[in-house]
Amino acid sequence: MISIPLTAVALPLQADGHAHGGEAMDHWAEWHFDPWVLLVCGAMTYFYILGWRRLRRRGGPEWATIPRAISFLVGINMIVLALVSPLHHLGMEYLLSAHMVQHMMVGDIAPLLMCLGVYGPMRFFV
Repeated sequence: MISIPLTAVALPLQADGHAHGGEAMDHWAEWHFDPWVLLVCGAMTYFYILGWRRLRRRGGPEWATIPRAISFLVGINMIVLALVSPLHHLGMEYLLSAHMVQHMMVGDIAPLLMCLGVYGPMRFFV
């Protein structure tokens, strides 16, 4: 039986085929603050908060609840984390599994949470 060290499997290979030896690569420290992602998600958050407050003031507190606002904001944060955090770099450069986690965050989890936050008459105010 051949045993392979776990570090040899986890580290990406260099061009010459050898794993990174002496240099320390910290992929979890690479945050990429893409201005378009931050601008669009910030604008969505701003307009959601305006609509949420407007609906709450006009007598719809049963529709503009705190849990719905939290749901929407967690969905926005999932998109930001998937596209700005080190997960983006790992998914694009090294790991297909990290890229698939990004797809799940952006395509499944975040839209579900955001739709839960904009349910009912809230969609007309946002």
